[in-house]
Amino acid sequence: MAHRFARLRGVGRGILDLYDRRPMLMSSIVGSGVFSLGELIVEAQKPGPFAPEWANVGEIGALGAVENGVLMTLWYRALATTLGNGVGTGVCLAKCASDQLVFATQYDATFLTLCAYQHSENLPEALEEVKKTFLSTWLNDCSVWPLLTFIGKELS
Repeated sequence: MAHRFARLRGVGRGILDLYDRRPMLMSSIVGSGVFSLGELIVEAQKPGPFAPEWANVGEIGALGAVENGVLMTLWYRALATTLGNGVGTGVCLAKCASDQLVFATQYDATFLTLCAYQHSENLPEALEEVKKTFLSTWLNDCSVWPLLTFIGKELS
């Protein structure tokens, strides 16, 4: 039994090592997987037999790869370059504020726009939906992520 856990620890270490060597690739894979799984859950909640719209799953998965992999990696590198790598309270608060004002706004808007477009008849209808949902989504984002980021930075 102990050898199974040792093997599992080895796999875990390998994944963490891969994250260290290829952060953008790994974040893209995880982002794509999480976004795709989320879309599949939404599709499964529709009435009737489970028949996912695979184009929607693919589009959302691609967005997850780009947003969580490419853009987020570049964004956090830019924050580290601009504001420093320190974990002190001032640096952490500056990073949280910058993150919510710049990155989270585009992240939320892009996600909401794609989702609204997939489920609407046309782009103007989708944009109206985004206008209705953006502020509450962003405020909810602001109420959760800065605190988690701050706690994570202070504990590291």
